[in-house]
Amino acid sequence: MRSFIQLYLTYDGVSFPMQAMMFRHTFYPIAKGDWDKIEIGFFLKFEDIIKYRNPQLQNDSEMDSLVKTHIPFADDGCGNDIWIEVSTGVIKVFYHEYPMEEGLIEIAPNFEDFCSSLENWTLR
Repeated sequence: MRSFIQLYLTYDGVSFPMQAMMFRHTFYPIAKGDWDKIEIGFFLKFEDIIKYRNPQLQNDSEMDSLVKTHIPFADDGCGNDIWIEVSTGVIKVFYHEYPMEEGLIEIAPNFEDFCSSLENWTLR
């Protein structure tokens, strides 16, 4: 969490002109068919984190637990959010097209590792 807070004290969001990506297999074993390549379009501005989080606390009972224990901080450019779990610092992506149990996936053990694993987006 310390690195996460430091980023927001230094910068107010980050934009990736050509998108960034990371691979889950850097941190976790990946089976065939599992999500591996994770795309990141931008880190939200602090104001947008607050605007985004507050309505979800009030309107979506399925998201209630996630929103109370995680902070959304990035987006893949298609509305799928990257979250940090407040108590552990674990980074997760939520693919909104899927139910919570399928769409919420751990992608990095912490914010610093997540940021260090980012690379320029390329077609692979």
